[in-house]
Amino acid sequence: MCDFSRLSKKMFDALTDIEAGRSVFVVARTPSDGGEASIQDVICEGTFNPRLALEHHCQRKGISIAGLICLPVILPPGLNAEDVRGFRPVRTKDAFWIEFTGGK
Repeated sequence: MCDFSRLSKKMFDALTDIEAGRSVFVVARTPSDGGEASIQDVICEGTFNPRLALEHHCQRKGISIAGLICLPVILPPGLNAEDVRGFRPVRTKDAFWIEFTGGK
């Protein structure tokens, strides 16, 4: 799912799930050579645990969990869904997630 227009549509569709209190995650494949991860899907799960969300997704799809990561997608506090203009990856020393961004 590296098609950016398709990814954008799924991400913006996911705002409804986030506003309803459901957890949204991006599933990505991590290359063995350490390069960029390729996004496979955007999923909504009934758990806040990325590992459990990934396990459920892989079981439903009948695919191996090997080489996949599951990143939470968040709507930062104070940013309303109607003000969202995009999204970006955020990495700290201990965590990695996808965050919606706003703008004028």
